[in-house]
Amino acid sequence: MDNKIPEGATHFTGEAGDMAYWKHTAGCWHRWNEGWLPARPVARPIPLPHTAAATLQPRTAPEYLSEGLRILGERGKEYDPQGTSERSFDAVAEAYNVITGRDLRGSDVCLMLDLVKKVRQYSNPTRLHADSLVDSVNYTGLWAEQLTKELS
Repeated sequence: MDNKIPEGATHFTGEAGDMAYWKHTAGCWHRWNEGWLPARPVARPIPLPHTAAATLQPRTAPEYLSEGLRILGERGKEYDPQGTSERSFDAVAEAYNVITGRDLRGSDVCLMLDLVKKVRQYSNPTRLHADSLVDSVNYTGLWAEQLTKELS
């Protein structure tokens, strides 16, 4: 798929290698295929970044970092509307420890989540899993934050 976003596109889908651009008009979703196709039922597509020069997926380290920051900001608004820098890693580790009798820390949870993203990428090494790559960048940053908190 060409990385140029068609005029009017506001969303995209990218699961299972089926990448597509979408726009919503008159209460219906329309898919781009060298032109806007008739309305088609679709699960809510992912919003495109709010820049005219946005591309479908990052290609360089700075682009991955930039996209990761954008997603962290969105998740922060969704899960932490008060802006208190909520982090769930300690709570997840504590719940896991109660259930299993083990002694994980929040940084261990970050590491495991990062490994999930890496395993997903290598589950089909011929396909680029862009969302897993961006998530892995973010989990690495969150792991560094958590580990610094634990060891300081």
